[in-house]
Amino acid sequence: MRRIIVFLVLANFVAVRLFFVQGCSTLAGAFAGSCILAWYPEQGVKESIATKSGFFAGLSPAKTSWSTAMRAIGRPAAFFAIVGSSFAFTECLAEDFRGHADSWNAMIGGMVAGAVAASPRRRLDVMAGAALGVGILMFGVDYCGPSYSEEAAKRQEIKQTGTRPLAYEDSERVKALKEMYPDHQKYITKS
Repeated sequence: MRRIIVFLVLANFVAVRLFFVQGCSTLAGAFAGSCILAWYPEQGVKESIATKSGFFAGLSPAKTSWSTAMRAIGRPAAFFAIVGSSFAFTECLAEDFRGHADSWNAMIGGMVAGAVAASPRRRLDVMAGAALGVGILMFGVDYCGPSYSEEAAKRQEIKQTGTRPLAYEDSERVKALKEMYPDHQKYITKS
C-alpha cells in the first residue's frame, strides 16, 4: 500500500511538473513567434496579394491573415513546448531510474532537449553538438542553482518551505557590523 501511495505522489509530481513546463515553454514559444511575426510580417504571404490593408495594416505593406498569424505564432510555441517537455520528462525519468536528485539528471535532460531542438536539421553531428552543449549548460545551471551564498540558500529554503524562524536572527554580517558600531542603537527609532 505504501509503495502505491509513493508512486501516486511521484506520478502526480511529474504530471504537474510536465504541465507547468509545457505551459511556460508554450508561452515562451508564442512570444518568440510573435516577435518573429512582428519583424517579418510578410512570411507566408504571396507578393501578388500584398496590399496596404489587412490585420497589420499600419505596420506591414503585406496582408497578413489570421491563419498566417496563428501559424507563425503556433509553430514556435509547439516547438518550444516539445523541447521543454522532453527536458522535464527526461530529467524526471533519470531521477527515477538513478534514484538521485542531483545535477547529472539535468545534464541528461539537457542532452535530450538539445538533441530534440537540433533535430529539424537532420544531421547527427549538429544534434550531438547541441546535445552536449545544452547538457553541459543545464548541468552548470542546476549545479550553481539559485544559492550563490549561504544567505541566499537560507532565503530560498524559506521560500520553498514557507516557514520563517520564530525569532529574528541577525546574519553573521549584521552581527559583525553591530560589533564594529556599538553606538548604533541610539540612532534606531522605535515605532
